[in-house]
Amino acid sequence: MSSIAGWFAERAWDRRPGLAFLGFAAASVVPFLFGIPYMAFILNVVMGLDYSFGELLAVGLLPFILGGLIKAALAAAIIPGAWALVRKADQSKN
Repeated sequence: MSSIAGWFAERAWDRRPGLAFLGFAAASVVPFLFGIPYMAFILNVVMGLDYSFGELLAVGLLPFILGGLIKAALAAAIIPGAWALVRKADQSKN
């Protein structure tokens, strides 16, 4: 996840709120790409349960979407301002 956020930061996406939101939201998807299949393996293979794909999404993804969007929006609102403060501090040193 941090490598994706870093990739966006290298391209200065974290300095504009709209692009920052897209970058943070994209980075938030990564844990689910690995976590949902892992959860399916643990529940269905290791524990012997029979969760369908829809049920897995209902318990392992859907409850977290709103929180992820809120975190991405907060970061997109805060980070560009932090960069502006850093640039201001750098300019005051010169």
